Amino acid sequence: MIKWGVIGPGRIAHNFARGISVTKDAVIHAVASRNKQRAQQFADEYRIATVYGDYQALTQDHDIDIIYIATPHAFHYEQA
Repeated sequence: MIKWGVIGPGRIAHNFARGISVTKDAVIHAVASRNKQRAQQFADEYRIATVYGDYQALTQDHDIDIIYIATPHAFHYEQA
């Protein structure tokens, strides 16, 4: 099982989450947002176990296999 983390629970992250929900070998394990309430709403909608109020905390989660960066493109380099 591949455990994904999602940075930025915006519109594109919802598309990603719907796609992951129909796969057999992957799950979104954690979501991070600068606004923890927004991350919690996303987690509730997609049954995600772990919620972070900052991106750095998600990157340090050793249970995550890969991170999907769903923030605006201008921020991808810095966040990667």
